[in-house]
Amino acid sequence: MPRFYYFVALALAALGIIGTEFISRSYLGYVWRAMRDDESAARALGVRTFQHKILVISISAATAAAGGGVLALVQGSIFPDSIMGMGLSVDVLIGPVVGGLGTTFGPLVGSLAAIPLNHLMSALGDSLRIPGLNNITYGVVLISVVWFLPDGIWPAIVRLCKAIQAPPTAWLWQSRKVEE
Repeated sequence: MPRFYYFVALALAALGIIGTEFISRSYLGYVWRAMRDDESAARALGVRTFQHKILVISISAATAAAGGGVLALVQGSIFPDSIMGMGLSVDVLIGPVVGGLGTTFGPLVGSLAAIPLNHLMSALGDSLRIPGLNNITYGVVLISVVWFLPDGIWPAIVRLCKAIQAPPTAWLWQSRKVEE
């Protein structure tokens, strides 16, 4: 039975990523980015910002409810301390920040990097008898990403892939322009 829930959660994650990419490339995505950048300018252009905010909240609530429903099925029951604890709240927030806010795959990449690191550091802290090692690691990772990769890990990966695929002559030409 756990395998079934794994595939249900995987399907929900895939639907979330596909839906996010679809919305970000649609008219709604442009309107929501305009609202994020300058709400009064978007309102001046005729965007009904209140209705769009209600739509954003509704879509967010629906996806959270779907994920919470699967989690309730997996755990068998839900209690406030297991769902609204500080650890889960930090995990939910640090994934998108580390991965890259405003990107489709950033939260997924950030969560895949941060959550296993949290569990690893927690186990290491328990074995070395260093309480809170995972929290210290979270702080160091968060400060490092904000300092060195302010856009997040995913945009840095995309830039690296584009730089690797660029022909060497283009790279040399850019370096010459900078030196002159």
